[in-house]
Order: sequence, then C-alpha cells, then structure tokens
Amino acid sequence: MRIGIIGTGRIVGRFISEAETVDKVNVTAIYNPHIETVKFFAEKNKVDGTLDIGEAKDSDKVLLTDSKADMYQVCDAVYVASPHEYHVEDMKDAISAGKHVLCEKPFALSGDDAVSVFEMARENEVVCMEAIKTAYCPGFSGLIQLIENGVIGQPYDVEATFTKIGSASGREMWGPAAGSFAELGSYVLLPIAKIMGTESLESYIWSLPSANGNDSYTKSCFSYRFGTATAKTGLGVKSEGELIIAGENGYIKVPSPWWLMNKIEVHHEDPNKVEVYEALFEGSGLRYEITAFRNACNTLNTSKAGEAPVDVENDDVWCELQSICSVSPQETIWMAYQIETFLANKKELLRVTGYEERSDIKKPEVYAHRGSSYEYPENTLLSFEKAAKVKGIAGIEFDVQLTKDGEIVVIHDEAIDRTLDGKGFVRDYTLEELKKFNVTPSGQDEPFVDENGEHHHVPTLRELFDLLQPYCKNNGLILNIELKNSVYPYEGMEQKVIDLVAEYKLQENIIYSSFNHDSLAVVKDINPAAVTATLDADMLKCIEGMLRVNADGVHPGSAGMTVNMDTVERVKEAGIPVRMWNSVEPLFGQPRRLKECDLDKYAVFGADVIMTNVPDRYLQ
Repeated sequence: MRIGIIGTGRIVGRFISEAETVDKVNVTAIYNPHIETVKFFAEKNKVDGTLDIGEAKDSDKVLLTDSKADMYQVCDAVYVASPHEYHVEDMKDAISAGKHVLCEKPFALSGDDAVSVFEMARENEVVCMEAIKTAYCPGFSGLIQLIENGVIGQPYDVEATFTKIGSASGREMWGPAAGSFAELGSYVLLPIAKIMGTESLESYIWSLPSANGNDSYTKSCFSYRFGTATAKTGLGVKSEGELIIAGENGYIKVPSPWWLMNKIEVHHEDPNKVEVYEALFEGSGLRYEITAFRNACNTLNTSKAGEAPVDVENDDVWCELQSICSVSPQETIWMAYQIETFLANKKELLRVTGYEERSDIKKPEVYAHRGSSYEYPENTLLSFEKAAKVKGIAGIEFDVQLTKDGEIVVIHDEAIDRTLDGKGFVRDYTLEELKKFNVTPSGQDEPFVDENGEHHHVPTLRELFDLLQPYCKNNGLILNIELKNSVYPYEGMEQKVIDLVAEYKLQENIIYSSFNHDSLAVVKDINPAAVTATLDADMLKCIEGMLRVNADGVHPGSAGMTVNMDTVERVKEAGIPVRMWNSVEPLFGQPRRLKECDLDKYAVFGADVIMTNVPDRYLQ
C-alpha cells in the first residue's frame, strides 16, 4: 500500500520510521502547501525524496510536493497529520480523490463534521480511521479482553490522565483548536468510550486558563446511567499519567504512561492478590495503527461485495467497521462531540476560573539573536552591524568562548563544524589558527562571500566592542553576553570578559547570561553590580536558578515559557525581567521556511524582551 502524507509536523517523522517496519506499506509522498517546509523536513529526517513526479513514479524516491493532485497520483491512501482545524477539509479532499484515509487525532472538531466524513467515506467506498496509537496496540486489546472476561466484574468508573509540559511555542498552545483538551483529549476519551460507551448523559468540565486564553489543564467528568468517568489533560500542569478502571470485583490500574499499555495490573479486595499482565509495545507504537489501517484497506479492497466499511443508519448504529477497526466510527464521533462541546464553551469556562482578555499588555522590546542572523551569518561583525542599525533595536545577544590560548571569541557552538569551513572544537585552536577558517552559512561547506567579495571570520570580543561601543554609548544599546561554559567550563572566562567590559566602560550596557548558573554566581562575586540572567529552555528552571545564584532576571526558551495565567501574574508582580529566546526561526543558510513573525505574542506569557533572528521584521 502506497501512503501519501499531508503534513510535516513532529509526528510525521515518527510515522515514516514506523511505516518502514510494516510489511507492504510504503510512504510515497509528503505534502505541505509550502514546498520549502517539505524540503527542510525531508533533509532533517533523511528522506530520500524528489520534486519530480516522474522520478517518483519510476523510482523508490518519495515525492516532495505542494500539490495534492500530484500526491494522489502516487498513493493509494493518505495519512492526514495537518493542524487540527484542517483535518476535515484534508480528509474530504482525499476521499473525493478515492483514497483511503488515516487521520491523526482529533479526527474532527465537531460531531457533525465527523459524521459527514464517515458518510462521504461510505459513499466513496474507502476506509476512514482515526489514528490513536493506543487503540491499536496489543496491550489495549488485552485490557478490553480482560474487562469483557469479567476480571473486575462490571466496570463503573474510568479515570484517565494525560499531561505534558513544555509546549508553549507549539501549535498545542496557539490557534483556534489549541489547548490541552483539544490536543490530548482523544487519548483520555478513548478508554471512556470503549469501556463506558458513547451514551453518556451529562458532562461537567473545569479548566485552568492559560495566559493566552486556552486551557492549560482540564478535568472533564461524564455521567452514565450506571457509571461515571473522568478525563484529565494538561499542557501547563503535570499529573500522574495513569488509567484506573473501577469494578464491582476489583480494579484495573495501568501505570504511567498508560497510553503505552505495556503493563496492566488487576487488583482485588485482598491487597496481596494482584495479577500483572505485560504486553509488547514496539517503537513509538504507530506501527500498530499503520498495520490495522493496511489490513482494513485490504479487507475492503478484496471484499467481493465491494461495499464501504460504514453504514450510517442513525447516530447509534455503526457496526461494519467494528470488526476491522479498533476505534469505531461511533466512538470517534462521540469523542468529536465532546471536543466540540468543550470548544463551544471554552470562553465561558475560562471566564469562570478568572481569565480575562487583556488589552494593556506592553509590546516586548526586541533583541537581535546573534545579530541579524536570518539575513547574514550568525555572530559575525556583519550580522551585528546590520542589527545595530535597525531603528528601535534595544539589544543584541551573542555568545563567547575561549580559544586554546585564552582569547575571547564570539561563536555559538563548541564545535566549529556548523559555522566555519573547518572541523574540531573552539578550545583546541589558538586565535591565530581559528582566524584562518572562513565563516559559512549554517550547516554548509562553502564559505560565505559578502557583496564586496570578502570572506568573514570569527570575531573576538574586543573587535565586537570596537564595533558596538558607539551604539551602546549613543543609543543605549544593551549587549547580552552569553557565557558558553555549560559544556566546557572555560576557567577564568568570567574574569576575562568582565575586565574587557570595564576597559570599554560598558558596564551599564551588559547583561551576562549562561546555562551554567554557577558561572553567574562567579560573575556576581567578581562584580556584585553586574546584571545577570539565568538561561534554560524551561522558565521555571530559570527562576529556580535565579533564586539560587541571586541573578537579576531569566532567559527562557519560547517552548518553555510558563503558560498558566496565575503564574504569569506572579512573575510580573515580582518584577522579574523575562527575556525570551527562540529556536523556531531559521538561521542564515538553513533551508527551513521563516514562518509568521509573531514572537511578540509571547507578551501574554510575560515576555518583556524577545530575541529574534529578524529584528528588522519586528521594528519596521
């Protein structure tokens, strides 16, 4: 079976790897409306691809395309992994083209949309399934079998929890279908629908608001005629990720992370009586849903009757797919209705818990991240000069390390391979040796040549101060010096940098930051008046480090910004400066597409400063 993929997100890389383990399944095309994104994805994931549809048809190369029509020419089925709000549109388009469809969760954002997709699949005689890996893994099948065999008697309560943190920069927290319940709800609703059924009577939902108006944590309760169920999801709150099923003769516990289903415990009144069942869960688990999808497609394709797998009589009758699909259409539709209900009431739910949309949020100041590093090679005098000339620029961020002979140089990576036409580590070269290498675009081999035909080289901190001192004195430009000593603790680097800052009389213009928080304590010991800030991908770890070493601010990554509204307010009230860096923007030479310039939206999460590769885009 030839599968075309719509989307280039994180899950797609795993899907391709897992598909390679499934017999008679090949990924033959990858589609994204932005061809640059497809090309970058293919390079990053080592996909042997081609832009030529003719070559794709005549070889084993994967077609990389921004045309769905071209993709349909080389595939029998489509895996939909686009953003949630496009799932229904993409599924219907593929079904119209006569393709079987496997769609990532959530299948749809409304129950009626889910019904319409299944009806369309019936009319076009194609398989259409929701991709929830847990539903297809051996352990989940075993769990359902245990319950049907009566090991705990009649089940009366299901509690399912799925939480993860560190997603502040992802689509999980932004957009019309963002938040913890839309992102993770399908997982926790699955066992409820499978065990308690789809005829729930009432529901109650409580949500913790994120500062941008989505839910960072949601607890949903469902009532049945003879039973109840609870689903908990979180992107800003972490909880025990277990599954508990309570019955009249005992209970079943699936330990965290329950969605892998590799261990099932059956408990009874006697605490010494515990049966433990272990199940296989290979890889990331996607191979199980791919296998089930292949089998369903083969079953339909070889059916003598040639009938579609779904026959919709009313909202409660969905029987034909049950024998070949671990998530029935009825269950998928019920889950879609629950997500629809949540999204329809989200604004009111968040208002009840204190969320108010604010209009008085100050726009963050802009620092140039390694200079104007999207249009020019990072950490070069050219990049810094271009950034310093941007009207309204507040600061420039850069990195320093020591050479073999103790000279301070401005370079990010400990190894020179990515940004210079050489190999090895900064610390293994003298300054004279390091200067012999030419700057390259990020990750490329050929040296960069500027408009004057000149090559560029790693600058020293002294050369950088010579360039930027006038901007600091005349414009108040702030220089954020990141001490790159978390991998190799360059002895004495703090003293060397502080001495040079004093020589140029730039003390009032400098912020020292480092992932090595102990290094900032050294800076404070040398100069108690120095302004320091802890670096970490996670904001809460930044704050923890700040308190420990008496730093003056925090420099978290965009993905690790705290999202909970009350935490953001406490940080603001404490007067902690938050200067946020990002890893989502491409650097000069990288093939990935520059997406919408919207880092200033992180002001709602408390960002006072954004560090960007494209400062001119924000200050035009």
